[in-house]
Formats: sequence, structure tokens, C-alpha cells
Amino acid sequence: EVVASGKKLRAMINELRHDKLNVQKRMDEKNALLTSRSTEMVQLINIANDFYAERTHYRVICSEMIADAGREAEEHRAVIQELNNRVEYYDLMMQEREDDYQKALQEAERQASNMNDPQEEVKEAEKKRQQELIEAFDKLMHSFGVWDVGELVEKFLAK
Repeated sequence: EVVASGKKLRAMINELRHDKLNVQKRMDEKNALLTSRSTEMVQLINIANDFYAERTHYRVICSEMIADAGREAEEHRAVIQELNNRVEYYDLMMQEREDDYQKALQEAERQASNMNDPQEEVKEAEKKRQQELIEAFDKLMHSFGVWDVGELVEKFLAK
């Protein structure tokens, strides 16, 4: 009976050793799988971090480009405004010159009809003086590079 219980005990010990080896083998497999998955997760986290770093970098570049575009747009608006001022000035000058031409034509016709009138000579001298002032004003505008009359007067008075 002792031998039989010893055999039974021996069989149970062998079975437990076998179970221990199976459990150890399954734990080793699970640990290897866990290590592999951990490595994959670390790689995925590194990829995600690289992605977010690149995205942040390109967002900074985009914001810088938007700021540059804003500055360029403002400069463009200023140049366009300056050109519009010049166009307006030249339109006024052309209108004034056309008016002056019409007046001079009428004056010439009137003078032709009133050749010896002294009052007409005084008016003619006054018109000539006004024309000389207008030409001097044009030269000032070109020399200062200012096309707005108010701004030109301010610069002239400042000097």
C-alpha cells in the first residue's frame, strides 16, 4: 500500500511538474507577445510624436506665410492708394488744363475782338501770373513726390 501510494504520489508530482512546465511555457509565450506588443506601441507612439512635431512645424510655417501675405497686402494697398492719388491728381490737372485751354481760347477770341482795351491787358497779366503759380505748384509736387495737395502744403510749411 505504501508502494502504491508512493507511485500515486510520484504520478501526481510528475503531473504537477508537467503542468508547471506547460504553465511556464505559456507564460514565456505571453511575455514574448507582450514584449513584441510593447515594442510596437513604442514605435507607434514615436511615429505619432513625429507626426505631431511635423504638423506643428508646418502650422508655424503657414502662420508665418499668412503674416507675410498680410504685410504684402497692406503694402500693395498703400501702393494702389498712392497710384489712385496720382491718377486723381493727373485727372484734375488735365481738367484744369483743358479748362485753361478753353478759357485761353475764349480770351484769345475776346482779345481779338477788343484789341486795344487796357482792362483786358490787366486781366491777361493776372491770368499769366496764375498759370505761373500753377506750374510752380506742379514742380513742388514732383520734387516732394507728394500728390495730395493737403500733404504737400503741410510739407512745404514744415520746411
